[in-house]
Parts: sequence; structure tokens; C-alpha cells
Amino acid sequence: MNISEKSKQVLALCGLVLATLSWGVAFILVKWAMVEMTPEFYLFLRFAVGTFCLVILFWKKLKNIPMSTVWHAALLSIYLCGALFTQTAGLKFTTASNSALITGLYLVFIPFIAHFALKQVIPATSLAGALFSFIGLFFLTQYNVNAMNIGDLLTLICAAFAALHIVTTDIYSKKDRLIPLVVLQLLFSTFFTGAYAVFTRSIHWDLSATTWGTVLLTGIVATALAFTLQTFAQRVIDPTRAGVIFSLESVFGSYFGWLLGGETFTQLALFGAILMVMGMIISELKPVIRYLIDKITG
Repeated sequence: MNISEKSKQVLALCGLVLATLSWGVAFILVKWAMVEMTPEFYLFLRFAVGTFCLVILFWKKLKNIPMSTVWHAALLSIYLCGALFTQTAGLKFTTASNSALITGLYLVFIPFIAHFALKQVIPATSLAGALFSFIGLFFLTQYNVNAMNIGDLLTLICAAFAALHIVTTDIYSKKDRLIPLVVLQLLFSTFFTGAYAVFTRSIHWDLSATTWGTVLLTGIVATALAFTLQTFAQRVIDPTRAGVIFSLESVFGSYFGWLLGGETFTQLALFGAILMVMGMIISELKPVIRYLIDKITG
């Protein structure tokens, strides 16, 4: 591996940490924004801001786009809209901390989706990680099915969509040009959420300065920048290291929910949260060990 390749991998890792941090901070900010607006209108504005920023910066790269990239971006946008809509809607009913932790279960879902989509064998560590995570979810909701509110259920659906998005991004990021794939994905997402916002008549512009700030921050940093960094990183670094960094989203989300939102856990819920994070780590354990062995013996 030459120096430029090493530098590219370091940049990809740093970029992925920054993207994950922005998503973690976004949990509590979006929860506050949901007091003033609907999920579909918020996402329309967020995607529109993100798309506008990338088009302004990279319009010269949006030429001679193959039709295959258009179709790939359209599919990615469906998964992205599904993930962010269910997550955003869920934040109306659950805490930012719970949302961050449950969203993190996409790491557990990824090996199972890869098994059916790519015919990959499900590692035993993934099964163990899934068991730990769902036991943790059981404790997080006070081992009472009725305590899992609609927000928690929507966020669980979000985790499944997020896993689909990550697996599909890993495939298409190696086939398509980076900027057209990201811009078209956000453009389709803007159209889908905007059409739904018009259908539900939820568009209104009398928002507070704080909410507009959230829209701009999440649109620029957590959307335009973060999804560009994610797509770039998944072209450069292997899914193992990407998965470990992705798991930080739950930690960041819970931390900022506590720091900015004053959210707390009961002892039982905290135990469940710890089990869930352990499950996420365990699900990535086998490929991490294999990676370390290859580095030592290679």
C-alpha cells in the first residue's frame, strides 16, 4: 500500500467519524424540531438544503450520468427516506437516547440482509450480537411489550431501512461515480418527501429561528457532508471498520440526548442500553478479529 492510499484511508476513517458524530447530534435537534413541524416537511427541507449545497459545489461533475446510476440512486433514496422518515416520526414519541440506541441495531441487521441479498454466511457472532441487542431492547423498554411505544417501533423499522441503505451503498459506491450517486440520491429524496408534504398539507414556513437552524445544520452537515463522506468511505475502507465506526452513532446520540436534552435512563434501561451496545460490538467481532490476524500475519 503506498502513502497516498494510506492517506486516503485515514481521511475516510476521519470523515466517517465526523459523519457519525453529526448524526448523533442530530437526534436531539430533530426531536426539538418535531414540536413545530411534521417529519415529511422537515425531511423535505433537510434534503433540499443538502441537495442545493452539493449542486452548487459540484455541478460540473453532474454531466454524462449513466442511467444505471440514476436507478441506483433512486433505490438508495427509497431506503434513505424510509430510514429517516421512520426515525424522525419516531422521535415524536420516544427519547433521543432511545432512538439512537434502537437505530444502532442496523449493525445487527446488516449480516442478515447481506445473507439474503448477497448469499453471505451469517457469522455466529452476528447471531450472538442479535441476541444481546434484543435482550437489551427488552430491558430498555422495562421488559414490558406495552412500554415499547410507537416511537420505538418506528425506530426499529428505521434500523432495518438503514441496514438496507448501508448494504446497498457498499455495493453501488464501488460501481458508480461518487458525486452523481449522492446528489441524485438526495434529489430523489427531496422529491419524495416534498410530494408527501404537499399531499399531507403539512407545509408551513412560520418556524422559529432555532428550528431553521436545525434544518440548515442537519441539511448541510448531517446530510450533504455526512452522506458524501459515508459514500466515499465505503469505497475506500472495508465494511468491518466502517461498521465499528457506525456503532458510535448510538453512543453519540445517547450522550447528546443526556448533555443537551437532560434525558436520563433508569437503572434497568441503562442495563439494557449496555447490552445493546455490547450486541453491536459482538456482531462486528469476528471480522475485526480476522482483520487483526491478517494485519499481524500479513
